[in-house]
Amino acid sequence: MPRWARAVWPDAVLWSGVVMLVFGLMACARSVSRDSGPVLAFAARFEPASTEENPVPRLPEPSAEVTAALERRPLSADARLGVALIGTRLYRYHVDCFAQAYELRESEPNPILQAFAALSGHDLEGAEFLPSSAIHDWVLRQEDLAANPLIRRETKRIETALKRDRWASPGG
Repeated sequence: MPRWARAVWPDAVLWSGVVMLVFGLMACARSVSRDSGPVLAFAARFEPASTEENPVPRLPEPSAEVTAALERRPLSADARLGVALIGTRLYRYHVDCFAQAYELRESEPNPILQAFAALSGHDLEGAEFLPSSAIHDWVLRQEDLAANPLIRRETKRIETALKRDRWASPGG
């Protein structure tokens, strides 16, 4: 190896390592880690949408792996965040598209809703109405969840939709 190359080589290796580290950290910041639990990975992919068959989106039906993770007690931190994110995204869609919350319960029990009830202490049988806003309201009372960047993003969108609807309504 030429003399000049020996002098430059350590710096080049160092800087290429720094650049790779920076790009790696940026990629991790933009996505949910591959090591996160199945519930959080499921939640990160969940985006409510209206269809002809279901104009008002409901809580999604999780896979067997996600359901098994939701049934473990106590719930892991990733599962807790996943439940919070799914519920907050669903409520955001309801407010943004329909300017109201909708009932969360269905004829068949949903594992996400059951996990939420276990976390929050909500009585699924005794409550007359359990709106999609209930999960978001609970999330806002949990400092760690409310501070999460994914939740904060959805909360800002909810606040924007609520302000828009308040000013658009007659007498508002």
